[in-house]
Amino acid sequence: MIEIIKKYARENKFDVIYPSMELNGYTYFRLDYQHKPRYTGHPIIVKINNSRNVVRVRDLEEAYMAANKVKAPLILT
Repeated sequence: MIEIIKKYARENKFDVIYPSMELNGYTYFRLDYQHKPRYTGHPIIVKINNSRNVVRVRDLEEAYMAANKVKAPLILT
């Protein structure tokens, strides 16, 4: 699961991955930039299901629920 999200983050030029929660068979992650400032905007949340499909969360309620439960970051190098 971690390798899938690392590959997705590299392809989309994200530097930091924050694991979040698991809900209804999905594992949620927050993606962010390490050196680029982000002054506005909503958190970027993706979810991975058991068949390893990565989907970006567009629903704000679902995104903020996952953003409020983030854990220690996994920084890409």
